Amino acid sequence: MTFGLDIGTSGVRCLYRPGRSLRGRRAPACYLALPGGSDEKLLLQRAMIPYSVCEGGYVVFGENAIELSRAIKLPLIPVFPEGRLPKQDPIGRQVAATLIESVLPTQAGVLSPSLMVVPDDVARFAERVLALRGIKCTPIHAGTASILSELGDREFTGVGFAVGASTTSLCVAVHGQPLVELTCARGAGGVDEVFARSRGWYVFDHEGNRYLDVRRVVRWREGAGIDLTHPQGDDQDLLRSLVREWLHAAMSEFTQRLEALPVARSARGVSIMTVTGGPSRMNGFDVLVADAIRRAQLPLPVIEIRTAPTSEYTLARGALIGAELEQKVARTRAA
Repeated sequence: MTFGLDIGTSGVRCLYRPGRSLRGRRAPACYLALPGGSDEKLLLQRAMIPYSVCEGGYVVFGENAIELSRAIKLPLIPVFPEGRLPKQDPIGRQVAATLIESVLPTQAGVLSPSLMVVPDDVARFAERVLALRGIKCTPIHAGTASILSELGDREFTGVGFAVGASTTSLCVAVHGQPLVELTCARGAGGVDEVFARSRGWYVFDHEGNRYLDVRRVVRWREGAGIDLTHPQGDDQDLLRSLVREWLHAAMSEFTQRLEALPVARSARGVSIMTVTGGPSRMNGFDVLVADAIRRAQLPLPVIEIRTAPTSEYTLARGALIGAELEQKVARTRAA
C-alpha cells in the first residue's frame, strides 16, 4: 500500500487505498498545554478528553484541543509555526511526531514508498519519523502535487499555484514532469495576523498574556460567505485589500525568478493554472489571482484559471497520484 501525505501549517492529511477503496485521515496541526495539576486532570477526565503527560503537564491535540480551547479560553499552540519545526521545544517535537503518526494507514501490511507535501524545515524530521516505522516517504512540491491532483484531463500539463498558511508555491509542469518549482515565504497566515491586529481581535490566557486571535479570523473568512469581488462592509474590504497585496507580492517574486529561467518561457501547453489551498475557497479568490498575474506580468501564457473543488485532501491526492505513477514506471522498467 502507498499513500499521499500533506503536512501543512494548519493540518496533516493522509490519503491511501486499502484495496479498491480510497480513505483519508486528517488532524489539525495544533495542541493545548495545561498545567499538571489535579484540577486540570479532573477536568480532562470528566470531559473524557484524551491527553498525554509531558514535562509535568497535560497535552491535548487535534480536534479535542480546538474544542477545549474554545471552552476554557486558552490559546492554541501551532505544531508547525510559520511552517517550521519548533526548536528547543521537546513537547512541540513530540506532538509533531505523534500528529504525523496519527494519520498514517492503520492496516497491517508493508507500506510502499510514498510521497509527501511538507515544508522544507519539517522535511527531514518527517522523514525520520516515518523511517522509524520502516516507511520511505520523499517530499514533493506543493505546486507539482496540485497539478497531479487537478490537471489529469490536461495530461498533467499546466501551472500549479498552491496557497497555504505560511507559503505560496508555483510549479510549471509538462506531462507531470516539473520544469520549475518555486516557493515563497508568504501565506494567508500573514493576512490573518494583520487583520486580527487591525481589528483588535485577541485572546488571553489565565495569566493575562495576550495573543492574536487568528483562529477567529480563519473561522470568519471561511464561514461568512465572503465574496472578494464584491466585499460587503469594512471588514471584507480590508480582507480583500490584504489578500490582493499578498498575491501581488508573491506573484511579483515569482515573476522575478521566472525571468531568469528561459525554460519556463519555452514550455508549451501550460495555459491552464490550477489554484489549490484553503484560502482559495473564498469566493472571488481566482479573480484576485488573475489580477495579480496581470499586475506582476507573470511570464507564463495563462489563459484559464481553475479553482480546485473544496477538499481537505487535494495535495495529499496529488502526492498519492505521484507515488502511484512512480511505482508504475518502476514496474515497467523492471519488466
